[in-house]
Amino acid sequence: MEIVQADLSNLGLWVGLASRLFAGHSAGELETEYADFLATGKETGFLCMQDGQAVGFMNISVRQDYVNGTDSSPVAFLEAIYVLPEWRRRGVARQLIARAEQFARDKGLAQLASDCLQDNTLSQAFHHNSGFRETERVIYFVKDI
Repeated sequence: MEIVQADLSNLGLWVGLASRLFAGHSAGELETEYADFLATGKETGFLCMQDGQAVGFMNISVRQDYVNGTDSSPVAFLEAIYVLPEWRRRGVARQLIARAEQFARDKGLAQLASDCLQDNTLSQAFHHNSGFRETERVIYFVKDI
């Protein structure tokens, strides 16, 4: 397995995996958004490749604003991570997280943060197993005016 940075040459692979994670968005929407990430650097994508096949991906950003539970700023933030079901429990996510940690260190950052929804127990278990610690739980509110 090899972790490669997403770029225009592998944009289709990156979008293909993202389409599986973000099923509510069309491939066209994701392609536009991810091409913007490449152009602006807002997020950086990484793909886990095995024999020419993309088997997992993650998106990392550098958040300048306050990130709940952190005590440094800026921080690297795991925006998305996905591994094809048939490739889970084979170390793909572990390699992606190791690359995220290296990404953060290369930028001089001291923390890697992430989040997930309260009812996503699979993601919570993944985070705990990847060495993240839960720092707090937050409920967001909105009021239309």
